[in-house]
Amino acid sequence: MRGYFICFMVALLFVLISCTQTEQSSSPIFNNQGKAMVNIVQVNCSTIADSGARDVCLTDVLTIKKDVSICDQFADFDLKIKCYAEVAGATKNPNICVKLTVDAWRDSCYYSAAVSKKDPVICAGIIYAETRSDCYRRMDLSKFNEREVCTQLWTPEQKSECSEMFRLNG
Repeated sequence: MRGYFICFMVALLFVLISCTQTEQSSSPIFNNQGKAMVNIVQVNCSTIADSGARDVCLTDVLTIKKDVSICDQFADFDLKIKCYAEVAGATKNPNICVKLTVDAWRDSCYYSAAVSKKDPVICAGIIYAETRSDCYRRMDLSKFNEREVCTQLWTPEQKSECSEMFRLNG
């Protein structure tokens, strides 16, 4: 009886996947537990009516395809914010963070991009001092020229803080 159930579930999985198939791909798509879902398709999550199930699908796709356009499709706001930070970090692109309107969310996004890119200039865009200082501490400032980094910043306060971070951590 158990064997029939497993066969039924595998068949159901292939039917569901074929209904949401948009294009062929040779690389597997993995779910958020790291298990291969299938080795054939890119899933079109927008066809899933239930917002929770759609968000699970988008999370699975995001593990393979680090694309900011996925973030806008999340129904759950927290997942959307997390998505922006994850994509900014994965792509080392802080410009993604501009879409976030709340300082704490934007800071988290800038932090991810700065640490991934190993770019202390991005740290300067972080509003909250504690997060910004932590961002600088995550950099190996000894590998950077203080003058080159700090002169790229906009305000005298940022430049002064940057120089101080080099003195403390460089």
